[in-house]
Amino acid sequence: MTHGKGTRPLARMGGLLLLTIMPLARGQAPRPGNSRQADPVVLIVGGQRVRASELNAAVAGITAPPEREGMELHPVRAAQWYGRVVALAQAAERLKIHPANLPAAPSLARDEALASALMEYLAHEAQPTSGQEEAFYRSHPSLFAEARASYILISDRNALESRSKRSPAEAEARIQRLTEQIKRGGNFAELALKYSDDAATRAKGGDLGFIQPHQMTPTFDRILWTLRSGETSAPFRTRFGWNIVRVEQRRLQPLGAVRGRIAGILRGQAMQARIKQAIARAHITPVRAALEKYCLFGGAGKPSPNP
Repeated sequence: MTHGKGTRPLARMGGLLLLTIMPLARGQAPRPGNSRQADPVVLIVGGQRVRASELNAAVAGITAPPEREGMELHPVRAAQWYGRVVALAQAAERLKIHPANLPAAPSLARDEALASALMEYLAHEAQPTSGQEEAFYRSHPSLFAEARASYILISDRNALESRSKRSPAEAEARIQRLTEQIKRGGNFAELALKYSDDAATRAKGGDLGFIQPHQMTPTFDRILWTLRSGETSAPFRTRFGWNIVRVEQRRLQPLGAVRGRIAGILRGQAMQARIKQAIARAHITPVRAALEKYCLFGGAGKPSPNP
């Protein structure tokens, strides 16, 4: 019944790639129905003209059905997505990045390989210095705060994961009585051991250990981080029942413990900045009228809905 959600892992470099390029199937052939006579330019990227058949083939190659169906319903959005893939491939070409086994002919597979290689290059180039890591640590103390906290949970029969038979009114009355006892000097750990409904922390006197921001459920997290060391909250309700939380200690995590995390943040920021530059340089220009007429339902002359 604890409120923890687990520490949020940082996005890996591969995750940054997936935010920009959706998974594609290599070697996807153009859809039937788009003859050369009815295969207009639907997108211009860095001077490169992309025809309807090329965009349709790219969308058909998306391996996740919900995302593919979304692109099929919104051709302008699909063009902007594919334009970013092409823009990153062009950036890789400018930097003379040529991965092994790169397809020789212009194709979706070639663009995808170039964009992936660009990401690897940017990840390598974006390594921060120790000085940059230390400056980030000093300027963002709230990211590295942690608090040692204890809490008491009083559940009721309507609460999530509850085994209690008490009514919500009975649970509220009990949490209020405990609050009064704590105000009169009652020992928080002893009260948690005797009354708390959280089996995971009750035997430890309600001790949650050290907690970092956003590690707990939203309401619990918000209240926890308003408390100073030695301060106890007023009763508050979450989906698990009524709670009282006490902060025993607040501190900053040492730089050595978070240096890897900081490096990941800085690498991600640097990579995203370079990606945005590459996309902006390409001046992605969807040809809206042609997109809506020829994409993405598999045939010329079959209009798509407006995005």
